Amino acid sequence: MYTSQPLISSGAFDSFPQTRRQLKQGSRALLEFAQQEYSRREGGQLDLFGDSSAQEFEFPNAEEFRPIQLLQMEHDVVGLYISGHPADEYICRADADCLYIADALTMPEGKPLSVMGLLVSNRPTTARNGSMMSFAAFEDNSGVIDAVIFPDLYLQIGRIPEGEVYSVRGRISVKGERRSIICERVTPAEKLPERPRQTLYVNMHSGDGEKYAAVSALFSRYKGISRARICYSDTRKVMRLTGLRGVRICDRLIAELKKLCGEDNVTVRE
Repeated sequence: MYTSQPLISSGAFDSFPQTRRQLKQGSRALLEFAQQEYSRREGGQLDLFGDSSAQEFEFPNAEEFRPIQLLQMEHDVVGLYISGHPADEYICRADADCLYIADALTMPEGKPLSVMGLLVSNRPTTARNGSMMSFAAFEDNSGVIDAVIFPDLYLQIGRIPEGEVYSVRGRISVKGERRSIICERVTPAEKLPERPRQTLYVNMHSGDGEKYAAVSALFSRYKGISRARICYSDTRKVMRLTGLRGVRICDRLIAELKKLCGEDNVTVRE
């Protein structure tokens, strides 16, 4: 039983029909049931026609843990997130110009942007004028970015707890090869409204390498968190662009894609 609990927490039995909560709550009773069945069989407690009296074990009827709780279990046992990242659950609440952190880390000095990330560290300190400020770090499934919360903002939000997901808006600061975000707003993700997540589809012929390269370059210019797919009209295959995490769907990008690929070959769906 002591071995089964960490395995359940890590998701090793997620292919089973039971939820992790059911497995956790029922694992002790399951072992006791198995031991009783073994003893009964060894003791010859079978009827004339075989083992018709054998019973099936029933797991408790229990609601599954929240997705963020499942991920935290994995992290507690293995030291990393396996089936996803806590920030993924809140992508649908992100700002329209939100970036994945790995993409935010490529932005130039002063670039205004937004990220959605799990607060993995938060170190309050005293500024030169005696006011409180904080050095923090936020993480999503693509990377980690350092953040600075200056006194004015710290006075508004106080010391925010680690282990929660936040929408962070600010500007990129570059010092040497190190980039961080100067926070202008930090909002708990669960307090933000959900927005329909969109997917951008572009149709083209699979043999048109020049157009593919042009579309890829456009996507790279408009980085974001929305999904983008290439649909090959001749093979009916739907492809993701290698290395592309997401795009920012906006009127300018749509206009450029329609000019390149044709009015009827660019669609956005929720």
